[in-house]
Amino acid sequence: MFAQTSITDLPASELGEPVSTEGNAVEWAWAMNAGSSVLGSVLAMVIAIHVGLNITLACGAVAYLLALALLPTLAPRRV
Repeated sequence: MFAQTSITDLPASELGEPVSTEGNAVEWAWAMNAGSSVLGSVLAMVIAIHVGLNITLACGAVAYLLALALLPTLAPRRV
């Protein structure tokens, strides 16, 4: 889905060449996934230490349910 998106009318770079955005959305998706994984694991450890493993598991389930609820917003929009 991300790799199929393209942006036209891009501003030129400082050298006067068009800026290449091929694969840019995929790279950002990988970066967001990596950052979320690191921050999520640290947050899970902090929650587990302070309130326990059951609450940590419940927070994880809520996060996945929220992601599932937001899934339709990722559908490509027709213009």
